[in-house]
Amino acid sequence: MWAALDVETGAERWRFPIEHPLIHNVAEDVPATSGTILLRNMLANGGPPYELIAVDPATGRLRWRHKEVLGELVRTHEFVPPGSLMAVTRKAVVLIDLASGAITDTTRLTGEESQAIRSLADSPRRAEVGDLRLVYSRDRKELTCLGPSGAVRWRRPGEESENAITSVLPGPGLAIFPQKNGTVEFLNLTTGEVVHSVTGNAKPVVAVDPIGNRVLVPRDKALQVITVRD
Repeated sequence: MWAALDVETGAERWRFPIEHPLIHNVAEDVPATSGTILLRNMLANGGPPYELIAVDPATGRLRWRHKEVLGELVRTHEFVPPGSLMAVTRKAVVLIDLASGAITDTTRLTGEESQAIRSLADSPRRAEVGDLRLVYSRDRKELTCLGPSGAVRWRRPGEESENAITSVLPGPGLAIFPQKNGTVEFLNLTTGEVVHSVTGNAKPVVAVDPIGNRVLVPRDKALQVITVRD
């Protein structure tokens, strides 16, 4: 279940039922200026493939959903300004209109290209900000920050929460690292130093607001709202 809350009051505005949600920073996935909230219904344990679901941000009403694209499951996607979504399956790259969900362009993949796409989609989770790239490895249980040349800047051990992924607050320059044991660490993007941490529920569902520099962490039956000052 996804719910939209008023940041100032915590009042619930709407709910949207979803079977296996990936909790992610929707503002990074698709910009707020697009007028669409894009949700992912995971069809595997914490990774691709997944179903794409587009929701009206004001009402929470369903606009469209694609469990399959041209008969294939979606393995990765990317926002294409000003209002399209590039979705990649094992056999094709398609362009989807964000407002209507209509497929506007299709490029079929060769066997070699298809293998490359599968490798990309199955790779460790990533987040990027500026010339830095964050990579989380499920095998090593470790968060790594890479510089523009691919050199390792820092590493941080920890088992990422199954219900959220590492995200970024670009303004204050922080990585938000939610962990399975309930700890949520605020890491300096440049050094990897822990500048703050809070404790929430185990396997926390964490939401990040990069515009208001807020991090929402559930604890017991309450919601902690942490505002980060630049």
